[in-house]
Amino acid sequence: MASNPIPVKNYLRLKTLFIVNPHSGRAGRALAAVRAFAATHDACVSLTARPRHATELAARALDEGVALIVAVGGDGTLNEIAAVLTGTPATLGLIPCGSGNGLGRHLGIHGTVTRALTLLLSGQPRLIDTGLADGHPFFTVAGLGFEAEIAARFNRLPRRGFFRYLTTSAAAFQRYKPQSCRIEYDGKRTDFLPFTLAVGNSDQ
Repeated sequence: MASNPIPVKNYLRLKTLFIVNPHSGRAGRALAAVRAFAATHDACVSLTARPRHATELAARALDEGVALIVAVGGDGTLNEIAAVLTGTPATLGLIPCGSGNGLGRHLGIHGTVTRALTLLLSGQPRLIDTGLADGHPFFTVAGLGFEAEIAARFNRLPRRGFFRYLTTSAAAFQRYKPQSCRIEYDGKRTDFLPFTLAVGNSDQ
């Protein structure tokens, strides 16, 4: 997302902030490794305390001239931070620790936390597209229909994980009824009843 990409290893000599959502997937367990890495490379670590807090922390970091802001959490944490960085000179880093980690897998950032931290030293920034849904930016997938119903139910769960995603999907499948939808593109218009409709910015 940087307008003039610079090797990340040079950014680590400048201002770097890790924003950690300790309630997202494996992020809490990764905190010790992230803090140790940050201390070694003169970076700072901030923890989120509530929904949308990552957005506030990222905006404050931009105001303070932070060059690299690293999201440690799932796709929700990523979206909160990336929405602030879009169109700015800052670069987004990613330590995927959520249930899905769609964008991380798409970009080849997956596996252990140690591997993701290592990529901050050896990786190269790249520009990616940003989608807009009802004025809100998204970076992996935006969905309507059954997909959106599952996401809404899943986000209300006190505990998450792949197994809970499957059980939530199975329960919703029994009751969900498709709703009418209209798509307009290239001067054409299509009306239909999709069970689910996804607009993807990645292959996940």
